[in-house]
Amino acid sequence: MYDKFIPRDMDGDGDVDFVSTRGNSVPNDGVFWLEQVRSDEPVPAFEAARDSDSEQMPLPSSH
Repeated sequence: MYDKFIPRDMDGDGDVDFVSTRGNSVPNDGVFWLEQVRSDEPVPAFEAARDSDSEQMPLPSSH
């Protein structure tokens, strides 16, 4: 379960990051930060910060 996503520039680099809390997924509960990263080359949408986490689910179909 994710609670509210709060947009903030967490690292002062001028772009918007997102901070939220996560519950009901012990032992992976806590606060997390989605950092917007700029690069010259394409990179994966998300880079995991942990080796082990709860199962990722696909985004809903837009059709």
